[in-house]
Amino acid sequence: MFEDIKEFGNRIFQKAEPTSYIASGKSEGPYDMADEALERTSFETLEKFYLKEVLVFSGINLFSHACFGKGLEVVSENKQAQKLCEDVTKLTSFNPSIIKGIIDTFTYGISFTENIWKGNDIVGFNITDPKTIKMDWNEHGVTTKYRQLINGTQKKVWDVNKITFMKFFSVADSKKGIGFIEPLVDILNTKKDFEKSLAEIIRKFAVPPVHVVKTGAKTKAEITAVEKKFKDFNRRSFFGTSEKYKITPLPLANKIPDMSFQYDAIIDQIAAGLRVPKAFLLGKADAGSATRAGAIALMDYSFFEISLIQEKMVAIIEDQIFRPLCEKNGLPVPDVIWKPFDRDAKTIEEIRNLRIRSASELYKSGILDKEQVIHFIETGEVKQ
Repeated sequence: MFEDIKEFGNRIFQKAEPTSYIASGKSEGPYDMADEALERTSFETLEKFYLKEVLVFSGINLFSHACFGKGLEVVSENKQAQKLCEDVTKLTSFNPSIIKGIIDTFTYGISFTENIWKGNDIVGFNITDPKTIKMDWNEHGVTTKYRQLINGTQKKVWDVNKITFMKFFSVADSKKGIGFIEPLVDILNTKKDFEKSLAEIIRKFAVPPVHVVKTGAKTKAEITAVEKKFKDFNRRSFFGTSEKYKITPLPLANKIPDMSFQYDAIIDQIAAGLRVPKAFLLGKADAGSATRAGAIALMDYSFFEISLIQEKMVAIIEDQIFRPLCEKNGLPVPDVIWKPFDRDAKTIEEIRNLRIRSASELYKSGILDKEQVIHFIETGEVKQ
C-alpha cells in the first residue's frame, strides 16, 4: 500500500522531460494537443496555395508590405542604446528580413529568422524555412532550443536569443501558429473546383454535341470507331477522308447559367480572410467602395487591421532582437514605435504627394473621374 502511494506521488511530482515539436510535422507533447484534434493543414499545402493562387499571393504580399509600412523608429533616453539598435535597423538586412518574416508568418502561421551575432553585436539576419525547424521546450512550455532538420539530418542548433520567432495567431497555447491561408483552405478548394466546373460548362456550350452517321456502319465496333474519331471534333477541326459521314449539330436546351453571384461570394470570403478589402485586392471598385465614404471606410478598416499586426511586431522586435542585444551590452532596452502612415504627414509637400498617390489609385479603380481627381489633389475633398 505504502509503495503504491509512493509510486503515485513520484509520478505526480517527477520533473517533466523537455518536449520537442517539429513545426511542419505532427505535433508532440501536451502543448500541441489542439493540433491533433483539429487536423492542421500541412506546411506543404499552405505553401502550394501561396505559390499557385494569385489572390493569396497578391493579398499576402500586399498586406505584409502595408504592415511594415514606413518602418519603425527606435526611441530611448539612453542615446548609446538607441544608436546600438538603430545601427541594426540601418546597417543590416533588418527591413527585408522583417518583411519576409511577416510574409512567412501570414503563409505558414509562424516564421523563424536567424539573428547573426558577432561578439556582442547583431550583424545580420537569415530567413530559415519553417518546414525544417524543430522547437524544444521545457516543462513550463518555454522554448529552450531551435533545431534545423533537413532530410532527417540535424544541420543547426540555436539558442533562443539567436532566433526571431514570429506568431500572430494560434489555437489556445499551440506552438503552431495560424496564418491567413489555413482558414481559407476549404474556400480556396471550392474556388478551384468552381473554376474547373465553369470551364467545363463553357467548353460544353461553346462546342455543342454533334450526331455523326457513317454510311454502312452497322456493328458496335464500327460505331465505336466513329465515336473515337469524332470525340474531340469541333468547329476548328479540319480533315479529309474517303469515307462518307453525315454530321448534325444538336441544339442546346439551355443557355450558359450566370454564376457571377456565387463566384463573387467566394472572392468576398477570400478577401476577408486575407484582411485586404476586395477593391484593393482586385484593383477595381465595387459597390461598397464606389463612394468617398465607402473608400474612406475601407482605408480606415485597413489601417486598423495593420495597426493590430504592428502592435504584435513591436513586442516581438523589442523582446527577441533588441532585448538580448542591449542586455549583452549592459544597456536599457529602447522603445519601438512604428512610423505613422502617410495620411498623417504634416508638411504641405507630403500631403500633396499623398493626395496624388491616393487620387491615382482611386482613378485606376474607377472611383473618381478626371475632374474629381484634379479637385481632390487641389483641395483634399472629393467633388460629388
